[in-house]
Amino acid sequence: MAGGGDFVDMSTSSVITSDAMLDSILQNGEEDPGNQDGRERSEEKLQRVTLSYTPTYQRFRAKARTFTQQYSHMYTNRLRLMRPMLEAAATAKWGTGAPDGKEGEDAPTLCQKIIDLVDGARTSMVIGTIFKDMPLRPSLLDEYRDEAALQGALQPAPGPDTNYTSSEDTLVLEDESGRVTLSGEALPVGDFVTGLVVAAKGRAVGGRSLNT
Repeated sequence: MAGGGDFVDMSTSSVITSDAMLDSILQNGEEDPGNQDGRERSEEKLQRVTLSYTPTYQRFRAKARTFTQQYSHMYTNRLRLMRPMLEAAATAKWGTGAPDGKEGEDAPTLCQKIIDLVDGARTSMVIGTIFKDMPLRPSLLDEYRDEAALQGALQPAPGPDTNYTSSEDTLVLEDESGRVTLSGEALPVGDFVTGLVVAAKGRAVGGRSLNT
């Protein structure tokens, strides 16, 4: 740059003043109609169209955080609706014995509720909902039970290939009256999941287990 705000073009060894450059830019801009149109199109693009609308998503918003939601009514209704069908299917397959055990000794006695199961050698049949107890399955309550458990909560989430099943899994049959653990060497625990409504046949042991 030369003194007085002049620019030196080294390729042509000529001197062009800054005032001359500014005049040339302004003159070219005014004489070029394409530039003017481009500016007008740019201004048109910046104009945003606003539309009025009525929001309808309010019914999906949680008004307050609560932790009292329970799904027991869903399982109860499912059991109530499926009980007659399962009772008919189980009776057709296994038959049914008299409540006193004198008639149809080989057929199971139908118990309308789990609480009606009686310990002894008599085979009983009861209908309920399966709950699969899986010790390896993560529990939110276990994670926050004490201070030390919080360390594990900060670990990366398990991958999709994580297996929560094990040989320690157990099946529990429950209805509105109570629950009983299902046991038996031939019981295929791995074939069941929580929420299935089933009819089970076996002998009650200790009031807490049904040996199928």
